[in-house]
Amino acid sequence: MLEFQNISKSFVDFSGQKISVLKPLSISFSPSEFTLIIGPNGSGKSTILNLIAGSLSPDEGHILIDGKEVQKLKAYQRSAQVARIFQNPLQGTVSDLTVMENMRLAYLRNHSKTLKFGITKSFRDMVKQHIAELKLGLENKTEQKMGVLSGGQRQVLTLVMATLSRAQVLLMDEPTAALDPKSSQMLMDNASEIIAKKNLIALMVTHNMHEAAHYGNRLLILKNGVIEDDMSSHRKSQIDVTALFNYQNQDPLFRNSKVS
Repeated sequence: MLEFQNISKSFVDFSGQKISVLKPLSISFSPSEFTLIIGPNGSGKSTILNLIAGSLSPDEGHILIDGKEVQKLKAYQRSAQVARIFQNPLQGTVSDLTVMENMRLAYLRNHSKTLKFGITKSFRDMVKQHIAELKLGLENKTEQKMGVLSGGQRQVLTLVMATLSRAQVLLMDEPTAALDPKSSQMLMDNASEIIAKKNLIALMVTHNMHEAAHYGNRLLILKNGVIEDDMSSHRKSQIDVTALFNYQNQDPLFRNSKVS
């Protein structure tokens, strides 16, 4: 269980004015729950992810994973609990290392630094099995350098790297923004399967209304630092892309649409 208990966060702009990005927020997320987060720029979407990852600290309140406060965990303890995929496919991987070497680095980030762990046959077999489950043939490219792969291939392998260990929470910050439509669908389909199979708590920020409408089993709509709507699986299954676009455009008819 991931819990926000009365969390708030503010920043100071260049003029010295205090801007409230997240107003007191209490919410919880359960295993196998794939939550999409949408809203205008500055509504607090990425701030939520940064708070969970521990790269930001809340002004007030507590964030708990299985009852343990995130901000009190050491960096290596947080990385063992929380995996993250960023917008840029180049971020989080090393271009000059092979796919297998990148997988090893990702695995070691979530284990004790005293653990001596090389690229053994058992490790290679485990990694190839995980990659084979993508059904993209990439298990045959593990000795190629990561930098020669396409952006879509690299991003989907980053997904494998992020979920290779025991992390309970997966954060995705616009992971398809730099991808073409075919690669985006490839990533989203595989992410959905992995989240369900590994029983992960997953949160994804997106500006893509198609993704917001068609993926995940929960949808949060943020505006001005507050949650304007929290759609469960049943309500979310009734929405369409047009309704979400209308909401983004502040169309008052949205309130009377079929998602109400």
